[in-house]
Amino acid sequence: MRTLRPLLLGTLGALFAHAALAEPAGRVLSLVGDVTVSRADKNIKLTQGADIEAGDRLVVGDKSSVQIRFTDESIVSLRPNSEFKIEDYQFKRNAETDRSTFNLVKGGLRTITGAIGKGNQQNYGVKTSTATIGIRGTHYVLVSCLNSCFNPDGSLAPNGLFGGVTDGRIAVTNDNGSMEFGQQEYFHVASASEPPRRLIAPPRFLNGQTIPSLASKTGNGPATPLNSTTQDSGTSAQISTSPSATDLTSPSPSLPSSVTQYSVNGQPALSSGTGLIALVQASGYGFPNSNGTSTNVTSDQTTSAEFAAAGYSNITTPASLASALQSQGTTVGYNASAGIYWAYEQPDASDGAGHFGWHSGWGDPVTNMPTSGIASYAYVGGTSPTDSLGRTGTFTGSTLSVNFSTQQITNLSAMQMNFTGGPGATTITFAANQTWSIGSQTNQPIAATCSAGCTISYASTNGQFTGNGATGLAASIAVAGTVSAQAYAAGTVAVFAKQ
Repeated sequence: MRTLRPLLLGTLGALFAHAALAEPAGRVLSLVGDVTVSRADKNIKLTQGADIEAGDRLVVGDKSSVQIRFTDESIVSLRPNSEFKIEDYQFKRNAETDRSTFNLVKGGLRTITGAIGKGNQQNYGVKTSTATIGIRGTHYVLVSCLNSCFNPDGSLAPNGLFGGVTDGRIAVTNDNGSMEFGQQEYFHVASASEPPRRLIAPPRFLNGQTIPSLASKTGNGPATPLNSTTQDSGTSAQISTSPSATDLTSPSPSLPSSVTQYSVNGQPALSSGTGLIALVQASGYGFPNSNGTSTNVTSDQTTSAEFAAAGYSNITTPASLASALQSQGTTVGYNASAGIYWAYEQPDASDGAGHFGWHSGWGDPVTNMPTSGIASYAYVGGTSPTDSLGRTGTFTGSTLSVNFSTQQITNLSAMQMNFTGGPGATTITFAANQTWSIGSQTNQPIAATCSAGCTISYASTNGQFTGNGATGLAASIAVAGTVSAQAYAAGTVAVFAKQ
């Protein structure tokens, strides 16, 4: 049965933080379609869980994709029709000698860097035909176009390297010099001799899905995610991908530093008829035996074409996605005031011990986003929270005050996740009167505390406004910590409606 599961990078490298084997460079976390590896003059068809070695050249077929976790906990997701080589890789937990050099021969990737990039940035790089990417600790996406990238109207996009940064900074270096890009900045490098050119927003193909959005028709193995890496950058405005139409002469203004909670999409949606659906999701692990706790919250947008490529035809509206899931036995909730659907899927054996499942919420992308005035948003529903101890709890929401003039949101009362049973009652409280900025779709920390016997080491959220005039707000929320000295994680999707 096909299910609604995310595999964002974002996105999801932390979710698979099992201890890696010493010898392989990495392991396949998720695979869809036809992916082969060239190794020792042999072509080997990859399968989920297969080891990846230094020197391997991966070739990803049409309508196929693969996600790899390397031993330094970095994640690389390759999109269809990509070729990627691991030129040099060593990880011995020695910042001086550890190294990671990749080559994106063609196609596209999205990655979250791991310990190598954090320990010694000079020992990390991704080569392409037009530039080499160095990092400053980050999550970014690259697409190399050679008569292979297309605009929404079907026209051919310019050739060269396109990229964007979700979090952190990268350095783009070629024969012309070096230029850095930070969070929510995008660029195009036309050739090895031309400087990078800053783009005002990402071309649509840049944030196309790296992992197809739904499970394979065979129903074998773990469910293929609904949300992969589509547009977690937060911009959904339809633009020309011609560099001359989107260049910026100066960097984009940075977001205020007061962002502490929901990160929402303040950009206009693509024009009608594209089948774009806005989604938020939460998932995570509390590994047993105190081996670690990892959570992930995502906010993405997916097109009907991407659904079709994954085996779901005619998914053009949030309602059609809800119907498709219901036909397969998934319970779907809905609030008409917000115009938002939600669903929860239990973990299965492939997710491993301590997984709290997959929470999703979706609706129409926002249009006619207000630019002035103050509005209240009431909590109207969402998925019931679940945790890594197998418990289902309750969520107490809050009224949100949204100031569109100052681009700020405030929760007027505390919000809580409550669980009973198991080791005892667990109450997770998100403090009242936190203020954050309306910004792009990126993970943000939340201030959270826990009841006796429980600690919260990290809490995060992500979200999007939905509908005409921002009628709804969907937010994914997840926490990580310990309960009774055992690694712990919990999450939910909360839905708010404009009053």
